[in-house]
This record gives sequence, C-alpha cells and structure tokens, in this order.
Amino acid sequence: DARAALAAAERVVRTGRAVAGGGEGTLRIACAETMTAGLLAPVLRAWHRHRPEVLITLTETTSADALAEALEAGEADVAAGPRPSRWTGPAELVGREEIVVALAADHPLATRATVPMSALAGIPVVHYHRDNGLGGWLDQEAARRGTALEAVMRTKQAATAAQLAAAGLGVALVPTTALTRTFAGALRRLAPALHRDVVTFTATPSDSLVRRFSSDVRQRGLTVPGVLLDKLSAAVR
Repeated sequence: DARAALAAAERVVRTGRAVAGGGEGTLRIACAETMTAGLLAPVLRAWHRHRPEVLITLTETTSADALAEALEAGEADVAAGPRPSRWTGPAELVGREEIVVALAADHPLATRATVPMSALAGIPVVHYHRDNGLGGWLDQEAARRGTALEAVMRTKQAATAAQLAAAGLGVALVPTTALTRTFAGALRRLAPALHRDVVTFTATPSDSLVRRFSSDVRQRGLTVPGVLLDKLSAAVR
C-alpha cells in the first residue's frame, strides 16, 4: 500500500511538471468557424505531432461574442477569432483579415479591378444567418458606406456563402480566412478595403498551455494563399 501511494504521488508530480512545461494536459479551444482551416489547422497539426499527450478539443462558433461567452462560462480555455464587442479582458492581435467580394467568374462585377460597396446596392447578396455575427457587422459597414445589402438567401457558414456565390446565386462578402485554395469563383477587393482584427484571448492568461498555444497562433499569423491573391487581382478585361 505504501509503495502504491508513493507511485501515485510520483505520477502526480510528473504530471504537474509536464503540464507546467506545456507537455501534457487538456486544452479547450473556441474559434470562429472561419479560422479553422487557414489559421488553426497548421498549428493544431504541429501540436498533435510534438505534444501528443495534450488532449485538444475544438468548438467552432459563428459569433465573436459567443467566443467570449464560452470563456466566461468556463467552457473554453482560449479563443481565436474576430475581436468580440463585449470582451473586457486582455486580447492579443494575430493580424488583420480582409473581407473580399466572392462571385461567379462571369458576374458583371468580375470585370472590375475593385468593387465599391455602393456597387452591391440592388443586386442579390448571399448573406449570413442572423445568428452569425459577421452578418450584422457587414450590415453596419454597408450602412456606414451608404448601402443596404439585399439578401437573396442566408447561410451560417462563410465558406458556404463563397461557394454559393461562385455558383451564381449572388455575390458574397467573405473573410479571406474562409476561402480555400480550390475556390472556383472570382474574388475582388472592396474599395475602400474592409478589414477586421483577429485576436486570441483568454480568461486564464497564466495557464502555460494557453500561453504556448496563443504564441504559436500569433507566430503563424494570417496568410492568404498565392492562388487567392492572383484571383483578387485578375479582373476580366
């Protein structure tokens, strides 16, 4: 019995040291659904390879404020996504992502090098479900630029909005993080350009796993694949 108790105590010490060093434990991540493929997937792949003892769970949301709620409710350890409107704790900037116009390759607006928000007035827009915070923010930005977006249909997912626009159902305003290298439609920048901050934030900044993960995400940063950059500059003449 004494030897079993000592062995158990030694396991507790080893586990504590491993957790303190970021080598073992559980990390619960909440992220915006647009962040998974482009930003988090490479980081998570590296963690799975180099820290297999860390159990990771991932929860995706369509609202930045839902990320803050998950932290406040103790349902997540760290969040990554657009800066939430109601978060008062610390947040660390990962980068600024651009919102671009996704549309079919033969859409009349595809002949333009850039698209002003006013050009979207009166044309069908593949918009976002009201549960998706991106939709409300885009409506505010459009109104600020003197335009109202007319939804032909709504979806909760930015990647789905881009694909529906490419199929000719309308145009969509999509974060570059939601686009894949295989996107088949056309892409154009807004004029003037529209960006939003992407941050990591947590209610437990002293947690070693959280600190290490947040650092890795910031080091990865926001990147746009070259094939998408080519699409953004390939106006039809």
